[in-house]
Amino acid sequence: MRKFLQEALDLRATSDFEKARASISEGVLLRGYNLWILMCASLLASIGLDINSTAIIIGATLISPLMSPILGVGLSIAVYDKQLLARSIRKSWYCCSSKPWRLNALFYSHAFR
Repeated sequence: MRKFLQEALDLRATSDFEKARASISEGVLLRGYNLWILMCASLLASIGLDINSTAIIIGATLISPLMSPILGVGLSIAVYDKQLLARSIRKSWYCCSSKPWRLNALFYSHAFR
């Protein structure tokens, strides 16, 4: 029974570390599909603010590509990669700090017209 559980639950047999590391490292950068998803999430959040819909704002938050830098931070800490850690923190800071300012500016421009 123990051997069966070890074989069934072994993650190393079905995972490729190098492929996962390359995928996470590439996803940290805000290029290509990550940038498009960020723009679509910002547009969706803007629409949600304009029509005063909490559900749409929460949906925009869920589709925003903030998970990639968070995964990059976790991977870089796990494998002691300082360059990836610096890139991940920088991109995470950019995503988290720029989005609320853009949304606040849009909200106030619509609120006081």
